Amino acid sequence: MPKRRKANLDAPLQTISATSYITGESRTALRQLCREGRIPHVRRGEGKNATYLINVPLYLKMLDAESNSNIRSEARV
Repeated sequence: MPKRRKANLDAPLQTISATSYITGESRTALRQLCREGRIPHVRRGEGKNATYLINVPLYLKMLDAESNSNIRSEARV
C-alpha cells in the first residue's frame, strides 16, 4: 500500500494543516492570521465547520518580502 502524502505541494490552495507542514508555521498562528485577514485565503463553508484554504504561493511571497525588509532595516543599524 503506497504512503499517503500530507499535502499536494503543487496545489496553490492548501488547508491550514498542509500549509503548516509546508511552511513550518504553527496551525494556531495560521488560523489566527486567517481570522485577522493578514494572509491570502479563501473560507469554504460557514460556522464552526468552515475550512480555510490558504494561497500558499502568495503567502510564501509575503514571507519572503517580510524577511527581505528585515534584512535591509537591520543592515542600516
